[in-house]
Amino acid sequence: MEQLIQQLANVKALVSITLALPLIVIGMAVWFLSVRRKAVAFQVAAADFGITKCKFILVQGRESNYFFNADRFLSQPKNVQMFALWFEDAIRELRTSGLHVNMLAFVEKTAGPVGVLTSKDLLSLRTGLPSVTVRPRRRLKAGAVTDRSAGRAVEHAGLLVSDVATTGRTMLDAVRVVRDSGVNVVAAAVLYDREEGALNDLKRAGIKLVSMLTYQQAIDTGIMDRAPFTDVEEKAVVA
Repeated sequence: MEQLIQQLANVKALVSITLALPLIVIGMAVWFLSVRRKAVAFQVAAADFGITKCKFILVQGRESNYFFNADRFLSQPKNVQMFALWFEDAIRELRTSGLHVNMLAFVEKTAGPVGVLTSKDLLSLRTGLPSVTVRPRRRLKAGAVTDRSAGRAVEHAGLLVSDVATTGRTMLDAVRVVRDSGVNVVAAAVLYDREEGALNDLKRAGIKLVSMLTYQQAIDTGIMDRAPFTDVEEKAVVA
């Protein structure tokens, strides 16, 4: 009888461990992502984020007192690595929130393949997601969002990727191009959010905006204080 009781106790303990194991794994994953997120945030705060204090003319014609240069930021290998880590974590968090993105759509500036677009293949490789290039106000090429291996169209949930978010106007133009080709854009990711309306405008269109750095964070971390001054006037090519 004692042996039977002991066996039942062992079985009960085994069942408890089996039930608890998934929770332990999930807890460890959440802890790991939290630690990595804090590490990336620390690196961002310490990095030269490509912000310059100067006279800057936005696409809409408004004047700003600083300029964010994505090309300068991404010219440093350590910054590219930091961006890639942040990007991977952003996709995981989007999926955790129920937005299961399975395609990347990179916005091309009028100046051509510059900024985040230069990291298109790297981010596609790191995330395992297919990608397309979006030129605002121009349709995607036929077949750009087709699963060629299966020879059929597939249902995609797209993540729009760009350098900077300002008012969101250009990003919404790109969203329309992607949606017209059959991809449901559910989220957008940018290096820098100027916090001038894009977050709310994209939200109204059913799109969640995530950013590596916001204007307020640039102030809070001292990045804006460290930004150098220049007398050269910059002009935006996309906002």
